[in-house]
Amino acid sequence: MDTEIQKFYKNKTLFITGGTGFLGKVIIAKLLLSTDVNRIYMLIRNKRGRELQERIETWGKDPVFNVLLETKPNALDRICPIAGDCLESENLGISEKDRQTLASNVQIVIHSAATVRFDEKLSYALAINVRGTEQMLRIAKTMPHLESFLHISTAFSNCVQLHTEEKFYPDNLTCSAKSVLNLSKQISDELLDNMTSTLMGGYPNTYAYTKGLAENLILDEAGQLPMSVLRPTFIMPAYKEPLPGYIDNFYGPIGYIYGVGMGVLRVALHDVNVRCSFTPVDYSANLALTAIWETAKNPIQSTPKIYNLTPSDNNYILAGKFNYLLRKHGYSYPTTKMIWYPFCHSIATPWLFQLICLFYHTIPGFIIDTGLRFSGRKPRLGNVYKRIHATMLSLSTFLSTFWRFGSVNTNTLWKSLSVEDQRLFNFDLPSLDWDDFTDTSLRGMRTYLAKEPPTAQSLDKALKLLDRYLILHRLLQLFFCSILGYTLWFLYKLF
Repeated sequence: MDTEIQKFYKNKTLFITGGTGFLGKVIIAKLLLSTDVNRIYMLIRNKRGRELQERIETWGKDPVFNVLLETKPNALDRICPIAGDCLESENLGISEKDRQTLASNVQIVIHSAATVRFDEKLSYALAINVRGTEQMLRIAKTMPHLESFLHISTAFSNCVQLHTEEKFYPDNLTCSAKSVLNLSKQISDELLDNMTSTLMGGYPNTYAYTKGLAENLILDEAGQLPMSVLRPTFIMPAYKEPLPGYIDNFYGPIGYIYGVGMGVLRVALHDVNVRCSFTPVDYSANLALTAIWETAKNPIQSTPKIYNLTPSDNNYILAGKFNYLLRKHGYSYPTTKMIWYPFCHSIATPWLFQLICLFYHTIPGFIIDTGLRFSGRKPRLGNVYKRIHATMLSLSTFLSTFWRFGSVNTNTLWKSLSVEDQRLFNFDLPSLDWDDFTDTSLRGMRTYLAKEPPTAQSLDKALKLLDRYLILHRLLQLFFCSILGYTLWFLYKLF
């Protein structure tokens, strides 16, 4: 028998932006596997030489749909691509014919499209994250059958303050979203980018800033739309669905963890005494679908309801404990592609981080690149470490700040669900087992990012390599300790 949420989605037609992204794919996989939706219209950019439907068909090779296609082989036939681009300034580049199709059929909208790069140019981030949201709101207002509209934001959309409740904070912005959009129409992208620091105020990067602007736009422009906003923290690998440990990107902390596992990242800029702001992707997808159902039940709200999905005060994990779990489980799932023994030192001070990186990253990278040049191969590590250091510096605010988030709406929604819906659409972060989740994530990263076959033979080969690197690592430590000891002895004798 169908649950209440399953009954709601039966024969519904949806329109989703950002469906090719990590969270978007997991939402679609969950919808097609656990509900009987009629059709999912998905905004997709045209790519030269590839038809839209052809791009959808290639999804059958993505592991995220493995379980789905085993049980419902024709499930992807329910996805209908709509040509468009969130960079387009008018109607997301959607044709008049397709807009009429959407207006006539769509009952649910999920706006997930965004650029999530922290160091993105303001002009680009503004175009996608804010103007794209503006255009999506206008399109939604042409849909007479619309029952629910979900905007996916971030828990860091108001990171200029240390405590964020489930409400809008327009006062955090130096000027309104509409003013910034109007300004962007009057000046060049280059001039707008030069004004970034002035416009952002206390925001640490363009991602968080433009997400804050998008929320401000929703507050001003949503009107009578049946709307809600989801604010997850850093989205991590799947815990249970669609596949345990599934991950397809290197964004945020994922790149940090992967870099350590490869033996490339040996120094990290973060405070071990702050809370980790992590959310499994399947929990985010489940809350998204549940919030849509709740909004359709109660469409009349004075302002759109916000749902923060963040670790609770009763079940959070400190960065130091998370590092311990990474070491505990990481050595059980090494990769054959590692270049050195995995280890990492946590540094909380930016200038000290940059100094230590000189010895742990820059100099070793230079030595290895020199060897590659002499052997006729292209040097790699120099540029890799430049990107790593830039990424760590851009993440430093989020890995060294103690934030707290209110979750009254999220907790109330969870408690209102039936036992069946709680099982099927689980987003109960307060009960998450961090130890088991870390183990699952590392296994998934080995399989889906490192592309290692999940076989005993592959793991055994990696474990042997790990043992060899450990011996070399200890010998190198002994060598440098001997040099240090001799230097101190020499100086003692000299004076």
